[in-house]
Amino acid sequence: MLSGMLPAGVEGIRTVRAGGGITMAQNRRSAFAFDMPSAAIDLGRAEIVVPPRRMAEMLEIIAEDWCSE
Repeated sequence: MLSGMLPAGVEGIRTVRAGGGITMAQNRRSAFAFDMPSAAIDLGRAEIVVPPRRMAEMLEIIAEDWCSE
């Protein structure tokens, strides 16, 4: 989980992607401060964009896919 604005947050998400990780960002509607998620989304670095309440569900789907390979 990353939390940070612009340079730090964007660099962190680039590092995750470069290492083969899957990235998620909080959607605009649910965010109190949308700067960091917005940067990740605008740069095309966030593969999944959902409200926090759906992130656990997304992690379950990802884990099921990885375990089935």
